[in-house]
Amino acid sequence: RRMRLVVAWAFAVLQGLIGLTGNYAFFNLLAVAIALGVVDDGAWPLRSAREGSDISDAGAFAHAGSTAIALLALVKSGVKVTDAGFTTGWDFLAAYDPEKAEEMYTPSLLCLLAQAYADALARDADVKPENAAAAKKSINAVVDKSLAVILKNYDNNKGEGFSYGKNHPAGTDLSNTQFCILALLASARLGRDVPVEIWSKL
Repeated sequence: RRMRLVVAWAFAVLQGLIGLTGNYAFFNLLAVAIALGVVDDGAWPLRSAREGSDISDAGAFAHAGSTAIALLALVKSGVKVTDAGFTTGWDFLAAYDPEKAEEMYTPSLLCLLAQAYADALARDADVKPENAAAAKKSINAVVDKSLAVILKNYDNNKGEGFSYGKNHPAGTDLSNTQFCILALLASARLGRDVPVEIWSKL
């Protein structure tokens, strides 16, 4: 177990160092998500939720972002959304306030995960109607909160694109913009109105 943890953290640190050079994108985050696969069920993003920790503490946005991308990878790999690991992680994210995010990756990943969750619900005939209704309500709440943060960031940048957000210098960032565009597309597929001008400008 110790060796697995060392390898996972070493790989995550390597991707972080690559990120510091400016050569970062979705694949760096995906590589970290894959590295989490060697960690046992006590993986820290979900452990904090199981132990009932306060997600409002410092650094909670990192937990939300890593949990979202891990759950997205699980759903895309065929893991059922009724699995206890998924539902625990989703409950953690549903309680998270995307306004606390220091970047646009987290609210964007929440939108992408919400779409994947909704698609999985539509495919899974084993989900009870009452559970599906509750899940859809939760999905809608997550999308609405996250989309509001993304659109606010767009307005703050005067329609020129998306930036890291609060506590960062002004100016758009291509990586954040890429994630936000994917999130806007996911939100539109979930029935949300995305201003047409955004598509035409970007």
